[in-house]
Amino acid sequence: MKLFTSFFALAALVFALTSAAFASPHYTLITILHTNDMHAQVMPRDASGGLARAATIIKQIRADMPNVLLLDGGDIIHGSPEDYLSGGKAIISAMNVVGYEAVTTGNHEYDFGLDTLKNAMILAQFPFLAANARSASGGQWDRVEPYKIFTIDGVRVAVLGLTTLETISLHWPQSIKDITIEDPMQVAATYVPQLRKEADVVVVLSHLGDVQDAILAQKVPGIDFIVGGHTHTVINDWRWVGDTLITQAGSNAEYVGRIDFIVKSDEQGKSIVSVNGKNGLWSDLVRQPLGKQYPPLPLIAVDASVPMDPAVVSAYMPYRKVADAQLSEVVGTATVDIPGRTRGSVESAAGDLVADAVRALAKSDVALVDASSVSESGLPAGPLTVGSAHNLIGGYTRQQVVVCKMSGRDLEAAIVANIARKHNLGLAVSGASVSYSSADDVAVKINSAPIDPDKAYTVAAQAYVMMDIMQKVTGVTVLAGPNATTREAIAEYFRSQHTIKAPALDRVLRNK
Repeated sequence: MKLFTSFFALAALVFALTSAAFASPHYTLITILHTNDMHAQVMPRDASGGLARAATIIKQIRADMPNVLLLDGGDIIHGSPEDYLSGGKAIISAMNVVGYEAVTTGNHEYDFGLDTLKNAMILAQFPFLAANARSASGGQWDRVEPYKIFTIDGVRVAVLGLTTLETISLHWPQSIKDITIEDPMQVAATYVPQLRKEADVVVVLSHLGDVQDAILAQKVPGIDFIVGGHTHTVINDWRWVGDTLITQAGSNAEYVGRIDFIVKSDEQGKSIVSVNGKNGLWSDLVRQPLGKQYPPLPLIAVDASVPMDPAVVSAYMPYRKVADAQLSEVVGTATVDIPGRTRGSVESAAGDLVADAVRALAKSDVALVDASSVSESGLPAGPLTVGSAHNLIGGYTRQQVVVCKMSGRDLEAAIVANIARKHNLGLAVSGASVSYSSADDVAVKINSAPIDPDKAYTVAAQAYVMMDIMQKVTGVTVLAGPNATTREAIAEYFRSQHTIKAPALDRVLRNK
């Protein structure tokens, strides 16, 4: 009976929206479109995704629907050579063309320091929102706003930004020393009641992840929609936690998320009276609101059948041309194929090469590199370009190198801790060798001699690797960084050596 009553009430709303004219009450149909975790993927890398394709879908929906609000859940300005070389301006230029109304800051927005983020935000024609990103000296941090209220056909829609606490733990402290990230649950509990008084609809634009979003919906009442990001979760069902709809659209613009809802305005005020996907689907109705077609699921796939928007491509291509010119520079020659990382192996020629490049750049005694960051594809024999160096590292661009000093005792303890956590050595090494059967049986040598526990060694590593070490041992002194990236270290190593051979696999030995 309850379902029948809800359906009957929705049918009445549909009649009101499809009528040529009506007096009070007034009904407003609003569509929220959203992306998240695009990681600078404007041009498609494969059969799915890419903002250039997603823009075509967004443009079509904008042309069809009366009131569209376009949002993004963060992790935007990193992840491609174009964005690294332009400081995030490449994808911001594309997003300006698409017409985003607001984004939140993901943890990766801070990857290359606050100055880079500031410069990208200056170019953006939309606000960055993160109520819990605060200045270390007090108050909201610089150009990041806590929220924004949009007025759509008289309906006030508040969008509150929240970013993940992991921003602090994932970044080198000095690179983000001017900001602090406050507890998003506490911040939301402060802002949401205020926004309920100022607005008719409350949206949280979240870079917390789907699990934290569900907790947020449980802890903080009054949120209508949580548009999420961070965990790359494909939420292609109508996921309600109480009266809050939680959404997330995967990553790399592989999907465009869509929320359609109706707000009723009368002498009692304004309130949401229907949401597609709650108590039934609008696509099942004989008479759909405004006579439009509505999706049966909250995500729209962005695949190879979707053409790229020419205006977005045009805005992005100047950055692509600059990147192509730099990446195509020949900087060395590989005399033989250099095999990449093989899953489950303890050592790879490509991993050793990367570690050698980091140690050469830092002029350190030892270099440690996250083995999982090394590409599985390796390098083919023949000319080596700057692009070859970029491709030797997989994943994101957050790969800055830092140099520290520590005792042999602490260095060995860090290696033991890595083996204990991963049940394998998850590091490529240079300037050292490691043999082990377990975390209880580890032997470390430096230049073929047993490590001296009381001697001080200089150690270079990716910043996040060094941060992990510093959580395990306390006697670490920072000497330099973060400065150059791992990819830059590799390119410089190719230039300086010019002729590159495959390193012998004699640095890591796992005894059975």
